[in-house]
Amino acid sequence: MTPETTAAHDPATAPDGALAPVLAWYDAISARDWDTLRALVHPQMEFVVATGFPAGGRYVGPEAIFDDFFVRSFAAWNAITPAVDEIFAATGDVVVVRGRYVGRTKETDTPFDVPFAHLWRARDGRLTWLQQYIDTAVIQDAIAGREPAATRPPTVHTGGNREHQ
Repeated sequence: MTPETTAAHDPATAPDGALAPVLAWYDAISARDWDTLRALVHPQMEFVVATGFPAGGRYVGPEAIFDDFFVRSFAAWNAITPAVDEIFAATGDVVVVRGRYVGRTKETDTPFDVPFAHLWRARDGRLTWLQQYIDTAVIQDAIAGREPAATRPPTVHTGGNREHQ
């Protein structure tokens, strides 16, 4: 995985090594390496998933995250992969990730490709907090078997379409 990394400082030296566990998370989730994922999670990690996303809600601790959220959420997908587009190493222990979830729903086998933003906090090489931002209407469209709007080519607006007086 080689996402573009943007930062006001060298992201490899982000405070408390916040960037390394975030990068490791995306590598491990793509490989479905559950042992590595569990090792990255702090015992009190808070995992906040958007309402409207399958199994959306607030999960605290590895058991809630892996044995509740992931089990229930993955029941909705034939396939789902987070594709990271860009990583911003922010101040302190915060890392911001922009990417897309790409996959197919289980019940209707409808494809989806929807942008997300993840805000992470990490401390001492472990993830302590995740906040997910996503257009859940696109996910709900796919689950219902409707072509999600985000899978259609976007309309490009250039601003040059009107007459100037």
